[in-house]
Amino acid sequence: MSVDTLTTCKRIDVEFDRRFEVSAVEISAEARKHLASCARCRNLYRWIAKQPTVTGVSSELSQRIQSQLVASLTPVKPVASIRVCVLRFLAIFLAFAAGLVVTMGAAGLRKMSTGQFLGSGLLLAAGAVLFSLSLARQMAPGSRRGIPTWLVMALFGSAALGGITLLFPWRESGTSIGLSWQCSLREFAIAAPAAALLWLVLRRSAPALSPTALGASVGAMAGLLAVTVLQFGCVYQQALHLLLWHWSVLAISAGAGALLGWLSSQFSFRAHRVRF
Repeated sequence: MSVDTLTTCKRIDVEFDRRFEVSAVEISAEARKHLASCARCRNLYRWIAKQPTVTGVSSELSQRIQSQLVASLTPVKPVASIRVCVLRFLAIFLAFAAGLVVTMGAAGLRKMSTGQFLGSGLLLAAGAVLFSLSLARQMAPGSRRGIPTWLVMALFGSAALGGITLLFPWRESGTSIGLSWQCSLREFAIAAPAAALLWLVLRRSAPALSPTALGASVGAMAGLLAVTVLQFGCVYQQALHLLLWHWSVLAISAGAGALLGWLSSQFSFRAHRVRF
């Protein structure tokens, strides 16, 4: 067999290969001319022509697959919009905050002026809206994240630091902060079950893209609830006390939530690797 014939055979082989990818009915004129003089390619073409053409699954198999898929489907509730989720979180936040303030008392209200009450209330309301929006966006699959979670918390923390410093006296003479750590214990006692409840609610939603960010948002929301209750229930309304023993719990709760979210993602990743 000459070199030219071998070269032509290779080109014909490539054309025959394409018949398996695209079910071509006709071959080229060059191939037909070559088959007349090449027994090897002619026999190969006859073998290919005898192979059954696969056009897809049969109608019976397709119907059986479809019926099994339809039988396995169960009705689900449509995912609530981000606005509805935000309103739900705010309603839960307000209900728990009001109930705990009534239960634990509102002695701090008598110590605050009108400006302090309105300013601190505005800070707490802004935090509740921001953290509710952060949680709602992480619940909705495919939603636009917007500002990163860490940036939202940093901006709100800066606003809270400046607001509390401007609204309240730094420290009044004659006051003691020796037992002020009890305020932090009360806040942790509120934040821990609140975070657990929020986590249980969010488990039924779509999987979070970032468990660390979700944990931080849950911790921040629970910490803000605790800060809200003690803001109106504590008689020590000085900036040093509020920042050191009240608002610090918000930062600690957010950090603890982020750490737990990161740990859960690591355990899930390792379990997935072991399984496969």
